[in-house]
Amino acid sequence: MNLYDRQSRAAICLVKAAVVVGLGGLGCRTRLDELPPIGSLVPDAPDLLAPSLPWPMLGNDRSHAHRSSASGPVTPRLKWTFATQGITASSEPIVGANGLVYFGSDDHLVYAVETATGLKRWSFATESYVRSSPAIGKDGMLYVRSGDQRTYALSPDTGRVKWIAMTGNRVRSLDVASSPTIGFDGAIHVGSEDGSLYVLDPADGSIRWTFRTGGVIMSSPAIGVDGTVYCGSTDGNLYALDARGMLKWVVKGDSPFKTSPAIGKNGVVYADTFAINGADGRIVWHFVTAGGGGVSSVAIGDDGTVYFATHWGDTLYAVEAATGLQRWSAAIGGTAGAGPLVDATGTVYVGSFGPSIYALDGATGHQKWALPIGKLVHGSAAMDGSGTIYLGSNEGNLYAVGR
Repeated sequence: MNLYDRQSRAAICLVKAAVVVGLGGLGCRTRLDELPPIGSLVPDAPDLLAPSLPWPMLGNDRSHAHRSSASGPVTPRLKWTFATQGITASSEPIVGANGLVYFGSDDHLVYAVETATGLKRWSFATESYVRSSPAIGKDGMLYVRSGDQRTYALSPDTGRVKWIAMTGNRVRSLDVASSPTIGFDGAIHVGSEDGSLYVLDPADGSIRWTFRTGGVIMSSPAIGVDGTVYCGSTDGNLYALDARGMLKWVVKGDSPFKTSPAIGKNGVVYADTFAINGADGRIVWHFVTAGGGGVSSVAIGDDGTVYFATHWGDTLYAVEAATGLQRWSAAIGGTAGAGPLVDATGTVYVGSFGPSIYALDGATGHQKWALPIGKLVHGSAAMDGSGTIYLGSNEGNLYAVGR
């Protein structure tokens, strides 16, 4: 058995009805004598919230804060539309420094499209739906997971394959869209239908370690400044792992964790409608929406305000980070799980089944503008350094909205 796989046995036995379960002295840990020192996996002063690329992975960085340092359009226009061959393009796009935007579609393809023109540079065929977001690694390679349960390493310029890794062992599931998150050492972290979090070596795709949960990992892991990996599962638990895959704590939610967690500057982890202390797993607050039910992934403003939309609902919420008290809510016409994005001015952008993309004042919730596009705006948006917004739809299109 691979040394890094042994710790995966620890997860299920620690999940109890209690809110938080720590490792303590339960004796479920693996041998550490051959593991790399944890200091080699985490930089002394990681710059987590200032990525060097326009939008290199889901949520813009390892924290998944969905916050951009650019300013979006004041008066929007549809710059271009790119049509895929699928019925859905729900993959959150990412943007490289080479002027290309990358995303996946239900037509089984990964696309690279020029940000300036909307013309296709290349496409790569997988064997199933691509609903996860690609990620650009520290080595400049493009990493993406498909519904065929494979994770691919591709050249960002040509789409040529470097390696393919099997990251799953169950029947394919269309709903699993776990996107790769790049660790401080370049390792690729991605969830799977088989309930495991896989951590891959970027050099050859070999598995460094895995961690098994009791459900399916539908979302993408977030990584804190200390290297802690936070991962939700449909077993209703949020897991905190150290940089070597050792379990630190587990928090039991009130429903499956299907959306990706996000980490604030204060070290608090926001998962579904919970705010959780990232250091010890204590629940800081729990927000209940007016209609109940699940919510989208969150965006975290520069002032710490947390924004999220009701899943299959029509409301965008702004919540105080410290208290969980509602600042405001706004009706936006049904988001279907599309998460918001916040820019440098504090403006919040979100797509809806309206079908439109909305811009709202982050402080008040006042609508600045709404731009009708497509039929059903489904995926979360990304923003490049010029403030152009990219988002997909349920008609298989990718849209670029700018000044």
